[in-house]
Amino acid sequence: MHGSPGCIIWRYLVRRHQRGDDDPDLDYDGNGDPTDDCPYDYLVVNGVKYCGTSGPTGVVALDGNITWVSDYSVDGPCPLTDGAACATSPNYPDKYGPYERCEFTNVPPNPLVSLAFDVEPGADCSYDYLVVNGVRYCGISGPSGVVPLDGNLTWVSDHSVDGPCPLTDGGACATSPHYPDKYGPEEWCEFTNVPPNPLVSLTFDVQGDYSPYNDYDGNGDPTDDCYYDYLIVNGV
Repeated sequence: MHGSPGCIIWRYLVRRHQRGDDDPDLDYDGNGDPTDDCPYDYLVVNGVKYCGTSGPTGVVALDGNITWVSDYSVDGPCPLTDGAACATSPNYPDKYGPYERCEFTNVPPNPLVSLAFDVEPGADCSYDYLVVNGVRYCGISGPSGVVPLDGNLTWVSDHSVDGPCPLTDGGACATSPHYPDKYGPEEWCEFTNVPPNPLVSLTFDVQGDYSPYNDYDGNGDPTDDCYYDYLIVNGV
């Protein structure tokens, strides 16, 4: 389903330099000292994290190991803006497209801020949605104030169509080509990733089987062939 663009922004996200602990009141590692966490990007020497502008000068790597970690990554077409502090839907500020998926990992545990959120609504957010902490968000109510506890965000848009069949009502309705005029000969449309919800036929008038005596498909029932024009759902 095609929908409107949406952008979420979270504070203290990845920057183009190694950051320190921006919030000295949060004890991320639970050791009782909220000033030594380096919860974002850090270098580890002898089990100690270094971040900010104070590196491990003079420190001897006793175990022979040094580890570098930077937080946050995205897999998919969702771009990062504002120095990677904001994640947007694909094609923003234009509309996002169908059948898209983005997965954000290692997102810092800070409250999200929805600057713009306009996603196709649906029962249980069954069409397009953003997932934070296992909860789907759609419509115009984004996850502002929500902390991604598991460090993951997932964006999903459903449904694509290949062929001349247009989508209407914000992508919730599919029509035959040229509707409300008659469809033409030798036309083909294929819809994929349709949500598993009951279909509603508002108008359906398709050329039927005018010869009930010819069993075209050879299944023994000459009344179910739809030899001319037809719509297929679940192989029927």
